[in-house]
Order: sequence, then C-alpha cells, then structure tokens
Amino acid sequence: MSDCIPFVFKPLAHHHDTMTGDIRLTKSATVRSPILLILHGFKGFKDWGFFPYIAEHFTCHDMITITINFSLNGYRPNSDRIEAPEDFHRNTISREISETLALIEALQAGTLHPSLHEYANNPLSILGHSRGGGIALAAAARSSHIMKAAIWNSVATFDRFSPRQKLQWAESGAFPVENARTGQALSLGLDYLQDITKNELSISPVTMAAQLLHTPLLIVHAEQDMTVPLREAHKLRDSSSARTQFHVIARTGHTFGAVHPFQGSTPALDEALAVTTDFLKQ
Repeated sequence: MSDCIPFVFKPLAHHHDTMTGDIRLTKSATVRSPILLILHGFKGFKDWGFFPYIAEHFTCHDMITITINFSLNGYRPNSDRIEAPEDFHRNTISREISETLALIEALQAGTLHPSLHEYANNPLSILGHSRGGGIALAAAARSSHIMKAAIWNSVATFDRFSPRQKLQWAESGAFPVENARTGQALSLGLDYLQDITKNELSISPVTMAAQLLHTPLLIVHAEQDMTVPLREAHKLRDSSSARTQFHVIARTGHTFGAVHPFQGSTPALDEALAVTTDFLKQ
C-alpha cells in the first residue's frame, strides 16, 4: 500500500479558486520513480469510481501518482455530489488546461507539496480520461516536462453541441446539463461557449495530438463507448505521429464497466491498466 497525501493548490494567481488532490507514493520511491498525473473528465472528480484504484495500481508499479480535482469541477472534499454548481457553471476548457500547466510548473519547481520536493526532476507522464484526455493532450503539447501521454476514451473535440443548441445557449446564457448519476440539474455558462468557439483551433485535441511529434502517445478506447464514439479515437490516431500506440478494448463502454461507488475492477479495466502500464514503463 502507498501513502495517500492530500494537498491543496492555488493554480492561478489572479483567482482565489483552489485545486485539491492526492499524492500517492510508496516508501521505495526514488529520484528515478516516474510521476503520473491523472486527470478526470466532464462531471468527474478525483475520487470517482476507478481513479483511486488505478492510482494505487500505478504506485504498485513503482510510480508516484497525483490525482486532482480541477478547481471549478464543483466538488468538495469527501463529497461525491457537485456541491458548488456555480463553480461548474463558470468552468472552461482553457481554464482546465491552464490549471494543469500551473500544477506541472509547481511540481517541477518543487513547490507543489513538501512530499514531492525531492522528486521535482523525476520523469513526468500524464493520463486523462474522457474530456480529461483532451486536457492531457493540450498539456502535453504545451509542456516540455511531459515525457509520455496516455488517454482513455478521450474526446477528439470539445465542441459537442449542435448549432441550434449553441444558439439557444447564447440566447439564454446557460446550457443545461444533467448529472445522471446524482440527478442534479447543472448548467454551463457563456464563458464555456465562448471558449470552445473562439479558441477552437488552439484547444482542439486533434490539433494537440498532431503536435506531439516527440512525445510518445498511447490511445486506449472502448469499442462500445456510447459517450465518446470510437471514431473519435481514430481521428486522434490519424492526426498523431507514427509512433502513437493505439489499443481498442472489445465489448466495453466509456468507463470500462467500472461504476461509482467502485465495486471492483473489470476485465476491460484490467486490460486498460495492463496496456498503459507497459507503455509507461517502456
């Protein structure tokens, strides 16, 4: 078992919002142990379902892991419901990219948390699920510190809305979102719409994947993903370099059969973990 160390981080100097996270490392960690930053997706949080489990898995393979809550995901410590819908409402893709990059800079500077100070120069990789995969690609394209990137069931575009939806969104000032797991009625604000519209090319996961010329990339996708169709994984693979590794997991969906609260691993999740562990240890 690893030690799990909670931390709080203020990513952006001009905002008061804070990220929360967990650092997991074993007593055998050294200055050569790879660090893996794990990013959740839309309506996700660091303690959802398989995230603590996979973080523990990677620490058992001699890695140091960091799981995080983006500052505006709406969750609060020790809660599995969105407690701050107003934060969720004002979140943006560019905000999550900026927060990821700020956290990486603090990690490299040795200021993220005292427990990581001696590991500041350790090799860094990133893993993102769903929308977090797109954020991971953007971070890897922008940060020279990231040595490898892995994405699970990643989106190929952040613009997932029809012209009619965007028109109604612009007129009303909000786009309604339901959290099916909790039954909560949420919304995205105009800042989100303006971000994906004005910054479409600069935040596009396909564009970011194409820029990873020297960063090894692993794309893992579920064959029967109904949330992010497999065709999006093919778009990412087709735009990326020849060194990209591509793996489809048959007969499974967006969360590889895992649920929240976590009920244990599944064959599909085990496969995703095995492929990703091999990639990260190469």
